[in-house]
Amino acid sequence: MKIPKSLIFPVNSLVVRVEYAEFVMEVVKPFIDENYRTKSDRKHTAMVGSSLGGNITQFIGLEYQDQIGCFGSFLIS
Repeated sequence: MKIPKSLIFPVNSLVVRVEYAEFVMEVVKPFIDENYRTKSDRKHTAMVGSSLGGNITQFIGLEYQDQIGCFGSFLIS
């Protein structure tokens, strides 16, 4: 699995968020579903993140509502 250089140090820009979301949903999630015993439907798919991870989790959760059943975003500051 090759990780694009723009995803190594994500910044808070729309382009990077879109690229990262595509990477997570088109590469990471299918890899997990193929290699682990998961229920891959929307009802059994959730994401949680904190800080910048919470920000991108919220973005992915809203962009991929057809695949993500629920998400949590924790911003502690």
